[in-house]
Amino acid sequence: IIDRRRKFPATMLLRALGYSTNADIFRAFGCIEDIKIRSKNVSKAIGCTVVEDIIDTKTGEIFMEGGSELTQEAIDELKEAKIKSVEVVNQKKNFHSKMLHNSMIKDPSKNTEEALSIVYQLLRSGEPPNLETAQQFIERIFFNPKKYDLGEVGRYRLNQQFGLDVPVEDTVLTMDDIIQVINFLIDMRKGERGSDDIDHLGNRRVKSVGEQLTNQFSVALSRMLRTI
Repeated sequence: IIDRRRKFPATMLLRALGYSTNADIFRAFGCIEDIKIRSKNVSKAIGCTVVEDIIDTKTGEIFMEGGSELTQEAIDELKEAKIKSVEVVNQKKNFHSKMLHNSMIKDPSKNTEEALSIVYQLLRSGEPPNLETAQQFIERIFFNPKKYDLGEVGRYRLNQQFGLDVPVEDTVLTMDDIIQVINFLIDMRKGERGSDDIDHLGNRRVKSVGEQLTNQFSVALSRMLRTI
């Protein structure tokens, strides 16, 4: 969720940020398993979801489409085609894979370009979508210190929360931050973590006069920039 009034699947945000395919997203969360087709335990992979299209490199024939479920018949066909291994996700046993898979089902976008267009239209309703403009807009709201500055304290708190090792001088979000946030939310959905107490003093800090003046100057200069 970026704006509480406009919600969209987490996978759409990830696509807009560069994780174009389902395989890219699953790989970022470490959900992909490499299954050997001729392995004795290959039957345990029945019911798993194939990550990408399985294509015969010689003929271009598609044996299985990405997102389809692995069956015994499909395994037999892959053996006959001499396919050695296939990448799958086990959404039935891996909770993270299940949540991401459910999000992908609701996600109308299929690549970065489509995700950028939809996200831009949702956040800037009424404006015609333009790929370059949408790309700059997404980068500006997440990775531009003039628009979204964590500050050294914010960076320190993120590092402590997610066990990261990002220098405190890097006061903008990183892709790893976003991945860790989504991981945290999935763990909360699973019941393994609880929400933070907003009233706890450990989650609060005193803002100095200089910082508050900086914020006021920033707002004033932004308005002046728009006017100019």
